[in-house]
Amino acid sequence: MTNEENNPYANEEAKDVAPAPTAYAPRTESTVGTGTPAPAKTEEIKSEAVIKAADNVTGGGVSGLAEQVKEHKKVEEKPEPKPEAKAKPEAKPIPIVKPGKGVTLKIAMAHDGLKKCMNVIGSIITQGTLKVTKEKMSFISMDEANVCMVMFEMKASSCAQWEVPDEGVELPIILADFNKVLKRVGGRDVIILEMVKNLFTVTIQRGNASPVYNIPLIELEDKGQKIPPLTFTESVTMAAKEIIHSFEDFYVVAADGVTFNIKDGVYNIFSSADLKGVNIEIKQDDKVIIPTGGEGAKSRFSVEYLSKIFKPMGKKIKIELGNDYPLMVSFLETDDQYGLKYILAPRVDNS
Repeated sequence: MTNEENNPYANEEAKDVAPAPTAYAPRTESTVGTGTPAPAKTEEIKSEAVIKAADNVTGGGVSGLAEQVKEHKKVEEKPEPKPEAKAKPEAKPIPIVKPGKGVTLKIAMAHDGLKKCMNVIGSIITQGTLKVTKEKMSFISMDEANVCMVMFEMKASSCAQWEVPDEGVELPIILADFNKVLKRVGGRDVIILEMVKNLFTVTIQRGNASPVYNIPLIELEDKGQKIPPLTFTESVTMAAKEIIHSFEDFYVVAADGVTFNIKDGVYNIFSSADLKGVNIEIKQDDKVIIPTGGEGAKSRFSVEYLSKIFKPMGKKIKIELGNDYPLMVSFLETDDQYGLKYILAPRVDNS
């Protein structure tokens, strides 16, 4: 027989131990008849039980107040709105500051005008100063024998980037050093000239490999080279490649001088040496412009210098002349963005 059968009051005792009313906190002592502690309820259940019990006394006032507290907590627990993401500022150009404090010069060009001009200049001039302003880059210098003056100019509008301080920048350089770097420039490369804290660099931008060269600046006396005022009586303008090809004929004769003669719309170039000679006659047509009505002009010049001047440069060439007078040769581009000019002193026979 079981204990329950032996104890007739067991069921009655169990009936007397009814669950605690929900309005009150549940009991946590040992449950009658089991001998094991009852699991504790969460604080949330206790709170609800206390509120319900209080409502029985206050008529629901506590419950209403509790709801207000919950709503207030919801408002307080709302996450603060995230600040709106600010738009990223646009990339600013490299600041232009005075020499010695940062970037004072930055020029980027996608054409080979500088390379071509400096290469030809370097065959006559050994050193000189590149002068850069807001509007242009220029180079004016005489050779050591004071026979030939070279004038180079490149406009700012010909370059993709042109950042120059108001006072301008001067770059006294050895042309041989500069030209060694420029010869590394390919057809699709971009040339970037920079001056940072008195350090002059040339970057050749080509794909993922872009070498940066340091070009030494030298102490060079500023001779204040100025273009002399000249008045010419005759001129001829024509395709550069035609006149350059013609000059190769004079090298066969090996003469030391070549005579230029322009008269009555005809341009003659001739030379002779040791019974050998050559004569080239160019007449005016739709591709050759020789203004008429002039008094004519005739002068003789050194073959050595002419061979250095008449190199593939530009698309057109203009030759200006006088009688026993300096020669001016101007290489012109169709867009007039950069160009090269020479003034060559004549050879005068003392006989």
